[in-house]
Amino acid sequence: MPVLTNFLSVQELTEEEVALSESYISTIREYRSAIKHLNKAFDIHICPRGKYEEFGTLLYEKEKATLVELFKSSGCIPEEFINSSCFGDPMPYNTIFGNLLRYPIVGVEQLKRLADILSFVIIPINYVDIDKIFNMYIGVDSRDIKYSYYYEAAYSYTIRRAFGEFCDTIKEGVETNCINPQTIYILAPLSFYDAWLEVSSEQVSPKYFSSKLLSLSTTLGLLIPTQRNLYKIASSNSENIREMKQTMDANFQMLKQSIEDCHRRINWVERMVSNLQSQVASLQVRLHEAELKTAELESMIYCLLDPIIFAVDSDVDISRSSSSSARARIGLCFGPEMPLDFFVEQGLTTIFDKRFDTVTEILQPKISIIETETGKKGKSKK
Repeated sequence: MPVLTNFLSVQELTEEEVALSESYISTIREYRSAIKHLNKAFDIHICPRGKYEEFGTLLYEKEKATLVELFKSSGCIPEEFINSSCFGDPMPYNTIFGNLLRYPIVGVEQLKRLADILSFVIIPINYVDIDKIFNMYIGVDSRDIKYSYYYEAAYSYTIRRAFGEFCDTIKEGVETNCINPQTIYILAPLSFYDAWLEVSSEQVSPKYFSSKLLSLSTTLGLLIPTQRNLYKIASSNSENIREMKQTMDANFQMLKQSIEDCHRRINWVERMVSNLQSQVASLQVRLHEAELKTAELESMIYCLLDPIIFAVDSDVDISRSSSSSARARIGLCFGPEMPLDFFVEQGLTTIFDKRFDTVTEILQPKISIIETETGKKGKSKK
């Protein structure tokens, strides 16, 4: 059974990009050859510190600048330039580029296509309560019920750590000028979007809504700026702040309900929930309360599907058609596998590019032995 990264392909270089990359690669090799010959001819060791610090620093900056241009133009760097610098020893920029290369690149148009087909949204990560999302995968507390299907805290920890590593890598790349300033986005179901977080966010970034969510997108486009202005007034003026806050809370309760209703009306969500509700109805007759909680949890997780977290250059306006040609660096895809038939029904074709395996954390059910109410031991998925 697949997850969303199984429908993406790593972006390959065009002929023009290959030619430009070869030019940069040739320049870097010239630096390395020159230093090698100097070191050998004069029996010295040139590096950015020590006796030849001034010359070494100049070469350091030149190689780094060339690698940056190579990376920005192609999104990749040959392995020979990652393991060591022109001085023979690895420099900080080697490590930074090596870390960045762990994350495959796709065209933004691929992510927009998934959003359109699945009625998803592409929103800045700061418009999502990501801690709440990660915590949802912890699932049912096995201490409270004796027979349960639940998701272990270890999975929540794994995806939280992977997300943190991606954010740290992007931040380090930007701070060292190895990459352009970045904005981190998430491709996810509508239910992930928190309009209040957008209103209260200091940084305003573009969003992309599936064409199937056009009416909601239009409504938000009219509402959000007004609510943002109210928020700024409430934050700076203590007078009548309580009354204004109550008004805003009421507005956002209605907006939250509208978003939830809209999410439930999406075709694939309706079918999925309907099927799971049928399972719940059947369980009401045949099984006890703990298993009902299990089915409800499955319903919640399945409706989340598999979000994809990625980064793009901050000057890319994700809402515009011109952004489709931009590059996106995939940081993480997480969640349960879904039946292949589900994706086929949506018109998707599997690709299974193995280069996404390192950024895909699949939620895997496990089997364990636990106590039942009768005191006997039995198998249970967890």
